[in-house]
Amino acid sequence: EVITPVTGISIEEDFVPFVLNDINETIQYQIEPLDATYTEVEWQTSDERIAYVNESNELVKVSAGTVTIRVKAAGTEMYDDVVVTLSENTVLDANVVDALITEQYNYALLDDGTVWVWGQNILLPIKVNLENVVQITGNYNDQIYARLSDGTVKRMYRNNVYDVSGISDVVDISAHRDSVVALKTDGTIWAWGNNDYKILSDLDINYIGSPVLVYSDGNVEDIALTRTTLITVNSDGTVSYRGLNNNGYTVIDDVYNITHVREMYGRSPWDQSYAALYDTDGIEQYVYSSSGSFYLYGIPQIDNETVVDFDRAYNSVYLLTESGKLFVQGNNDRGQLGLGHTDYINTFTELALNNVVKAMGDFEMDCL
Repeated sequence: EVITPVTGISIEEDFVPFVLNDINETIQYQIEPLDATYTEVEWQTSDERIAYVNESNELVKVSAGTVTIRVKAAGTEMYDDVVVTLSENTVLDANVVDALITEQYNYALLDDGTVWVWGQNILLPIKVNLENVVQITGNYNDQIYARLSDGTVKRMYRNNVYDVSGISDVVDISAHRDSVVALKTDGTIWAWGNNDYKILSDLDINYIGSPVLVYSDGNVEDIALTRTTLITVNSDGTVSYRGLNNNGYTVIDDVYNITHVREMYGRSPWDQSYAALYDTDGIEQYVYSSSGSFYLYGIPQIDNETVVDFDRAYNSVYLLTESGKLFVQGNNDRGQLGLGHTDYINTFTELALNNVVKAMGDFEMDCL
C-alpha cells in the first residue's frame, strides 16, 4: 500500500470572533495534500471553561473570553492555532445612521461613531476596531471605507481596519466596487483604485494605487461614485458627471438647486448607474446613466405619504416616508423584502418592521 503522508494543516483565514450564544460554529480546516492517506485530526483548547471543539469539528462556546484552539494532524507534529474571542451579545444603545450591504458582510454606522459588522461567519454584529466615524461607503467585500471626524480615511474588512495614506481633510467620500473618490475641504477631488472607465482620471492607466488629484477647480460640494459615472454637485447647485464615454465633466442642464447626491447601489447591468439627487426640499429626482448618457426620473410617490429617502439594492427599490414607514418594490427572490414570501413585488408595499427580527435591536433610518 502506498501511503501519502500529511505535509501540512491550516485553519481557514476567514475564522473570526464570535458572539457568545448557544449556536455551535463549525471550524473549517485544510489538510495538505488533499489526497493524504490519513486525515484524522485532534483538537486542543487552552481553556475548556471558555470554548472547546467537539467531535463534529464545532466550536462549543462556554463563557466570554479569549482562548487558543489548536487543530493537529493525528500521528504527526503538524498543527495550526487560532485565537478565538467570545463576547457577550451587546444591546446597542445607539441609532443606526447608515448601513452598507456587500456580498459577504453588512456594516452599520451608529450615531456614537462606531461601526458594527455581521454576515458570513459572523452571526451577530461585532464592533469594528474604529471610533469617531462619520461616514461609511462601499459595496464590495474588502473595499469598505470610513471617513473619520478628523478628515482621515480608513479601509475596513470585517472588524479589521487598514490605513489609507496620502489623503487628509476629507469631507465626503464615495466608493463603488474597487474605485474610490474623496472630496477635500478645498473642493478638490482625489481618487484611487480601478480606472477602467476613466471615471477617476484621464490618466491612461487602469489602476491608481494611491490617492491622486483628479479635479482642482474647487467648486465641488458633494460627490457620488457609481459603476460607470462620477457625479458632482457644484457650488451653484448644478450637477456634473464624467465617466464611460465621457472623459470631461458635463453639466446636466435639467438639474439645479441640488444640495446632495447619493449613489444607489444595485445589482444591475454593469453599464448602468443610479444616483439620487436631493434639493432644499428633499429628494428632487434620480438619475440613470448608460454609456455616458443621462436620463432623469421623478421619485415614486406614495398616497398620503411624503417620501424623504430613497434607495436601490439588488434590483429592489426602497422608499422611506416622513412618517417613518418603509415601502418596498421589486425583486424578492430570496425573501429579502421581509414580506414573508419570495414573490416579485410589482407595486410599493409597506414593510411591517415589527415583523422583522433585527439582530441589532431597535434602530431608526435617518434620512439625509
